[in-house]
Amino acid sequence: MKKIIKYFSITLFVLLFFVGCGKQKGESEYKKAMAASKKGDYIRTRSLLEKSLRKTVSQNKKAIIANQLGITLWKIGDLKSSSEFFRQSVEYSTNFNNSALNYATSLFFEEKIEESEILLNNFLLENPNDVNAQVLLGCIAFKNRKWNDAYNNIKLARENDPGNPALKNIWIITKLFYDKNLLQARGDLHHLVALHPEYLTARLNLAILYDKYFNDKKSALPHYSFYIENTSSNMPFYQMGTEFIQKINEEKKENSPILTSTEIDVKIRQGKLELTNKNYSEAINIFKEIVESDPDNIIAHYQLGMSYYFLQRHNPAKDSFLNVLKIDKNNADSLYMLAASYIQMRDFDQAEREARKLLKIDKNDAEIILEKIEKYRE
Repeated sequence: MKKIIKYFSITLFVLLFFVGCGKQKGESEYKKAMAASKKGDYIRTRSLLEKSLRKTVSQNKKAIIANQLGITLWKIGDLKSSSEFFRQSVEYSTNFNNSALNYATSLFFEEKIEESEILLNNFLLENPNDVNAQVLLGCIAFKNRKWNDAYNNIKLARENDPGNPALKNIWIITKLFYDKNLLQARGDLHHLVALHPEYLTARLNLAILYDKYFNDKKSALPHYSFYIENTSSNMPFYQMGTEFIQKINEEKKENSPILTSTEIDVKIRQGKLELTNKNYSEAINIFKEIVESDPDNIIAHYQLGMSYYFLQRHNPAKDSFLNVLKIDKNNADSLYMLAASYIQMRDFDQAEREARKLLKIDKNDAEIILEKIEKYRE
């Protein structure tokens, strides 16, 4: 059991926004950054916050901006830089405020458990009833294999916020190590995923449970896939999930018969029909089967991307359109949809780069997508 603990993710995004600003240098950039953040344009948010931090004189305001920079970088998966700005925020601050809690959280994810615990205990001296701090203490106890302490801390926090999916996730994993009831943990994680399908950590833990405990690779695969398709490559466990999927796909390829050209044509028609009827999951299965048999099939890659796009799974949609462009770099439809996928992912700079490539091939469509990018940026 002890060897398996490292695989589980007990992610709790404790990160908190704290506000307060006066009329001073850097305020204009800060306000623009907050507006960009609300639109999900975190690249622009980061740039504006960095400008605001350079211009700002007040130590208190610097603390606020540095904390916000840490939060923004956390959201885009740059955990190392995020931790550095939380550290700066703590240095600018005169007391142990929310930036100290954020820094303790980032240290926890960097596996600097002792440093995190020291900072957290200092924070609790000034904020003894903070629920987030209590949860983080529970996570530290979990990391240190102090199951009773972890169980009691997280149980108390859950009572104060029973609907929080992150707390529920931590509670399930802590309880697993506390009572070793695998079947109960599996059932609880399935229930959590059903209630909060967007909560990626629960998906990951369910995949790990099937993979490492039940040795059920088939059941683990869809949960690993969902996690990988919807998270950043900088996030913890991304590599582990990717390696698992690659291994399973290689095994499937070895055991899967090669489709004939006639069979591929039939399946493309079937897939397009499912797509037309908005049966997107069925279409994905069909087009995946085709590209596994014929990796250079442009139609299947493109239609797979469209199926993902309509399901609002924009990261795998992007990958499918990129696969088309690896085969045909001047494929106008894929360039357009690639830019559209980046827009939905709020990566407007990359969307614009793809749209400008399209200008050389299809000026009208390029201008349409560039206009959309500008509108989203406003």
